Amino acid sequence: MTEAQNNAKNDEYIDSLKDEISYLKEILASKVFEEDNLINFTCREIETDYSLKFGVYKYKIKEYKIKIKKTKRTIELIKKMVNQQSSNQFNKEISDLEENQIKINQTKINKPKINMSEIESHIENEFKEEVLELETETAKVNILIEEHKNNLSKKQDFKELHSIYKDCIRKIH
Repeated sequence: MTEAQNNAKNDEYIDSLKDEISYLKEILASKVFEEDNLINFTCREIETDYSLKFGVYKYKIKEYKIKIKKTKRTIELIKKMVNQQSSNQFNKEISDLEENQIKINQTKINKPKINMSEIESHIENEFKEEVLELETETAKVNILIEEHKNNLSKKQDFKELHSIYKDCIRKIH
């Protein structure tokens, strides 16, 4: 083979490598765009859809759990107050009471005096942090709902932006 033939083969080989490089650059650009699209848009859309569909239910579940905890704690405190009052009542010496008074006490319904406003304020202070967390989650879900409403109108703009963005990535790579 002559030198001219070798140069021609080398030129063909170099041209085929250049074509392959440009083809691989196109594939790389499309993969980079696809990855970026998945990370920045598709994942966000999935997260938003999940939050919109299940966020409300998560909020309601947490709200009910807090209500249950508050109710249980209220019952606990009421029982505690009743027990304190009844123990104070029975600590009196029975011998000091007249026979008639003893009979009256045994038959009479002794209603304990419970200050519900005090219990409610105590419960509110006790569960302040959990209620704050619940309100924070509610705010997040509301923000997502608003963003979703705004994004529905902007979907068309995003499609146009995607095509421009894809062209830019192709040019960069």
